[in-house]
Amino acid sequence: MHRKLLLAVLVVGMVASVPLARAADAGDQKWQVSAEVRSRWERLENYLDLNDNGSTQDAFTFMPYRFRVGVDGQLADDVSVKIQVQNWGSWGNQDPQQSFATNGFFGFFGPVGQNLDGDSALPGARKSETSLYQGYVALNKIGGSDFWAKVGRMESPLGTGLIIGNEEFYNGTVFDGIKAGYDEKDWSVHAFYFRTSQTEPIDSSLTVDAAHDNHVLDGGVFSLKTGEEEGWGDVDVYGIGFQDGFTGDVFDPIGAPHLWTFGAHWWRAVKTKKDADDFPLDWNIEGAMQTGDVTDVGDFNGDGDFTDKLDFGGTIIDGSVGWNFAMGDTIHRVSGGIIYKSGDDNVTDKNIDSWVALFPSNHGRYGNADFFGANIGSGYFIGSGPSGFSSGLTAYNVAYDLNYDNGEHMFGGRYWKFQPTEDKVDSVKIEDFGTEWDLWYQYRYSENVSLYANYSNLSPDDGLTGGGSNPNDSVTRFYAGLRVFLK
Repeated sequence: MHRKLLLAVLVVGMVASVPLARAADAGDQKWQVSAEVRSRWERLENYLDLNDNGSTQDAFTFMPYRFRVGVDGQLADDVSVKIQVQNWGSWGNQDPQQSFATNGFFGFFGPVGQNLDGDSALPGARKSETSLYQGYVALNKIGGSDFWAKVGRMESPLGTGLIIGNEEFYNGTVFDGIKAGYDEKDWSVHAFYFRTSQTEPIDSSLTVDAAHDNHVLDGGVFSLKTGEEEGWGDVDVYGIGFQDGFTGDVFDPIGAPHLWTFGAHWWRAVKTKKDADDFPLDWNIEGAMQTGDVTDVGDFNGDGDFTDKLDFGGTIIDGSVGWNFAMGDTIHRVSGGIIYKSGDDNVTDKNIDSWVALFPSNHGRYGNADFFGANIGSGYFIGSGPSGFSSGLTAYNVAYDLNYDNGEHMFGGRYWKFQPTEDKVDSVKIEDFGTEWDLWYQYRYSENVSLYANYSNLSPDDGLTGGGSNPNDSVTRFYAGLRVFLK
């Protein structure tokens, strides 16, 4: 808590020292404030029971929010720093009376509870309280060269976030460590080493922690830019490793996995009317495969051997192609795509053929209802043991999108079909999962304010309901939100 208080004082002091013009010179230093407020109203129905008429109903509404404020400082010509603080939660998640002293214990002894919040929780107990989101030092043009480095806590998205994202729609994804690279005009290369989990010498109950559950994410990326003149898009080639120092047990059967993911991403975006006129096609094609092994300490394959090795061998492919054409100030886009995640049709052998998700951005990946999480269809995944089934997931989609006046008004509709990659797992037949419609709209009110809304309707099939007379009513999600930002 002392670290959070110190951080808050530091940020407030920095913000207070920066004039409203957002940037001011102080000798050779320059500081700039950034801020963002996101809030939306959501209504969800049938996510938990697929039933409109059950004895209990799961239709509910809530209003999540995300606040970020930060400062970027140019300390010297090639040295900069970024500090960004975040708070997220939902409206109404805190008692209006900020101190429990107001309520007291059954109305008595108010001062006794003055160090508790209005819900009688200890300071720092809420997961949605303010925390450091990003904080790093960046070194650019090291030694006058094109080398650079960042050290600290940072976002580190790769491409569309299929493997590593920043989950912008929700509450973000950040990593602690170092990232360094070398940039040229037409190509670049960078590498990273992140510690995604670090156990302390003792836990909260003062028990010595001998497991050493240290997770490491590391890897490298080579990027090639063909340039706007050629119009052949950009390419990333990457290798990413994930290692877990925990030896595992029957309650958390992950057994120190060593997982490597190798892939490539080729894409071309159409953002403006000129882009569409120059060449109407856009595409996004990414594929990755996995290798490595994990000790089967939880007897995942049921052979009675708790020491054997299981080999990873998952595959994922995300591909889409769009046709763009301009009419006046409007760009129209018609597209189709597929996302393929491998499954494992035999969970009793020594292979884990289903895809193992790392840290992807999941919003909209399988429809805006976000009913299918990153590990749907994966029989085994980082941070846990078997998920219950390993059929994999294949999703097809067709879409129409409209962009008016460089993004002042944007509208889209998308149709999805979801099915298992493997139609049988250990001779058990897996049926289709269902279909979904998404309709969305976004309005740019000003350079710093935008409004958006979405409606999604998922019709579940027997692969989700179990078939027969089980409930199969539609899952619906509607949200409308506001984004305000200052950069």
